[in-house]
Amino acid sequence: MRGLTKKANNTFIVTGTTADGCTYTSPPSITVSGVVEAVVAPGVPTIATVTAGDAKATVTVAAATTGGTPASYAVTASPAVTGGACTVTGDSGSCDVTGLTNGTAYTFTAAATNAGGTSGASGASASVTPLTVPGAPVIGAVAAAGSTSTSATVAFTAPASNGGSAITTYTATSNTGANTGTVSQAGSGTITVVGLTANTPYTFTVTATNTKGTSAPSDASTSVTLVTAPAAPATPTVVAGASKVTVTVAAGTSGGTPVSYTVTVYAAGKATGGTCTVTGVSVSCDVTGLTSGTAYTFKATATNTKGTSAASGASASVTPLGVPGAPVIGTATATGPTTATVAFTAPSSDGGSPITLYTATSYPAGGTGTLTQAGSGTITVTGLTAGVTYEYFTVTATSIAGPSLASAHSESPYRVGTYGPGGGIVFYAPASGLTIAAGVMADMQRPKCATTKTGCHYFEWLRAEPTSEAWCDITTRRPGTTQHMLGYGFSNTSTMARECTSGAGVTVWNSESGGVNDWFLPSIEELKLLKSSNYGGRMKAALLEAGRGVWSSSEDARLESSWIGVYFLNYDESENKTLPLGDRTKMYAVIQVRAF
Repeated sequence: MRGLTKKANNTFIVTGTTADGCTYTSPPSITVSGVVEAVVAPGVPTIATVTAGDAKATVTVAAATTGGTPASYAVTASPAVTGGACTVTGDSGSCDVTGLTNGTAYTFTAAATNAGGTSGASGASASVTPLTVPGAPVIGAVAAAGSTSTSATVAFTAPASNGGSAITTYTATSNTGANTGTVSQAGSGTITVVGLTANTPYTFTVTATNTKGTSAPSDASTSVTLVTAPAAPATPTVVAGASKVTVTVAAGTSGGTPVSYTVTVYAAGKATGGTCTVTGVSVSCDVTGLTSGTAYTFKATATNTKGTSAASGASASVTPLGVPGAPVIGTATATGPTTATVAFTAPSSDGGSPITLYTATSYPAGGTGTLTQAGSGTITVTGLTAGVTYEYFTVTATSIAGPSLASAHSESPYRVGTYGPGGGIVFYAPASGLTIAAGVMADMQRPKCATTKTGCHYFEWLRAEPTSEAWCDITTRRPGTTQHMLGYGFSNTSTMARECTSGAGVTVWNSESGGVNDWFLPSIEELKLLKSSNYGGRMKAALLEAGRGVWSSSEDARLESSWIGVYFLNYDESENKTLPLGDRTKMYAVIQVRAF
């Protein structure tokens, strides 16, 4: 039944004609509601519009002008791609076809579907290409552009994706945003950024642009500062030293930061060629090799990677100092077993600055003394070692410029009447020295000079204890103890120490008075030498009052059992070697001597 109204109430009447030509009309039917017209398949739709996006396209579909009304449309991309389809619900509308590849051209078709069936495919749409902005470039190194201090080159690497459209421009931008540079190309390269301010730190980022737009910026570059050649340094300051001047340089107030400074020396206004080079921002260096007493001025230049500045102003005039001259040595005098005094005269020149200190030094080393004054004087030397022969002393003078050369050597401090290194009194000091006969027991102890049997220059004597003792406990004659001469007391005593078990010789041989162990009984001639010295009177007063006597180490060659042992400064006398000396007077002393 055609011509019905959709979804309206209807009644129906049937009319007919009989065979004989009669018309027949039936009564009305019951009322029928919601009658729907029969559904037919839709006609072929059309693609209204296609708009490309980022890996997608938006497709708008319009219904066909004939056929049934579509219920939905299926849109398909060509070339085919996974996910390259979408569905529009209704008789018209749009949907997004995703999963497309940027930079690839696509067309689209659509088919309409309703309850009556599915239409044929539409004609292909216009070709479109999905696009997006490029990926961010990779930042590279930044450097000054050539010799300029206001331009920089920024290196970059093209991004992995151009977004589907060739990159046409890269742009570098400073961190201040005030300075940019561009390059028109598709791949990696460098961009020059101009208009920068010298001596200012900058970082840069780079973006890439295609027909779709501009990428996100790259990471920031490392910081770079474009320097200028430094300004002239400030006028140097100077301090005089010993044949040198310490020059301090500070950077100028403008220009690039210096890497180093060069100081040039001027004498009488002319460059002398002497220089020193220093690094840092505010630094000092010593200009050496200058002549004491000559006035100098100094100028400085600053240098960095961009060049060298003009010279600074000239420093104040300064005259290098010299060290003092060497003092003139005087007499050295032993004042005790471990002390001595050394006299000196101030040098003729103090080198341009006052002398503040004199120092006396022993040889061999070990003893020193100082005196804080400007002129001549006497220095007490301490720290000497008893038993050590000190051959000489020297004196140096010190000022702010440093110590002088050492003086000439002093005379030996061990002169007759002074203390020897063993604490005794020196009574013999021949300039030519003397020979000491080596003892049989020399492997046990021996004067230093007896090692070569020459080289001893001094005798010293010292009272030994106890106050009463025999010469030896043996009455027979002792071969090897008959020598009377100078230089044989040591060998005589060595024999006594070996062959006697007690007595004066053994006592003295084992003595360690004054911290030394090379004492011996003097021979007759050595004892006479002590008597005749200027200091025999001191010995007499100290030891030989009231007829006291002393043993020598010389046996009487004329007698089998006697010893020339008693010496009263007035006469010689033989004495029984086994009796304590002074048995008749009950007064006794032993004199021990040593050579060094």
